[in-house]
Amino acid sequence: MPTYYLPCPHCRGKIEVDTDYDTSVECESCNREFDWRWAGKGSLALREDGEDPAYYYKGVGRFREWEDEDNNSISVKVRNETSHKLNVAVHYKDLEENWVTKGWFIFEPGVELLLPVETLNRCIYFYAFDVTGKNEWCGDGDYAFSVRGKECNFAEVHVASTTRIFTQAFE
Repeated sequence: MPTYYLPCPHCRGKIEVDTDYDTSVECESCNREFDWRWAGKGSLALREDGEDPAYYYKGVGRFREWEDEDNNSISVKVRNETSHKLNVAVHYKDLEENWVTKGWFIFEPGVELLLPVETLNRCIYFYAFDVTGKNEWCGDGDYAFSVRGKECNFAEVHVASTTRIFTQAFE
């Protein structure tokens, strides 16, 4: 099995996971310790001190090499603070300045997820709904984007200029 290099969910420092040997890993920058496990379909989960929430990394194949970050890019996390499973989509400008819409990210209550999103743009758009169909987090219609054929009204979020890891909480 390969070695993966994950960004720390706290400081974006490097966490090296050798899937053949390691069960516990440590961030090289902030020295926080995590346990890791496979989370299905090419995803890894890190859990700090056995506590919830776990941090999920989808598509870990993209984490096989470590790139030092000399830019001011923003990583995006989403936290489900509801009592229902959520479906989330995000619209953002990627590092090549292309607008990208990604979804659906589906996750359980209490889970915090590091999305495969990195941007230099300080404006990010979110849309979410729960599996009951009763709750929706959206905008007022000014920012409509298509997610897998579904037209959705996204909410616009402005990120502070000093933020390196932005967390959008859904309550």
